[in-house]
Amino acid sequence: MAGNIRLSPDQLREFAGQYSSQSEQVHSIVGELDSLIGRLQEAWEGSSSQAFANQYTELKPSFTQMGTLLEEISVQLKGAASTLEDTDNQIAGKIGY
Repeated sequence: MAGNIRLSPDQLREFAGQYSSQSEQVHSIVGELDSLIGRLQEAWEGSSSQAFANQYTELKPSFTQMGTLLEEISVQLKGAASTLEDTDNQIAGKIGY
């Protein structure tokens, strides 16, 4: 059983733009966190400081991956919008005179 599509291609593209924007924000936040860690390391010394920095270093790929996944979703939504639009045009071309 096929599902219903209640969005226009333009609406799908709007959602794609929002996901892309969120991806950019995530990457920006990661950059800000990198800066914060650097400044913190200048002021905080010792093994606890190093442990904190190591933990961030271990977690950072997950943050970066989130931004990448959001951009991939954006690309998929744009592709779905184009497919929907093309399919609708093909059907419209077969109907009529």
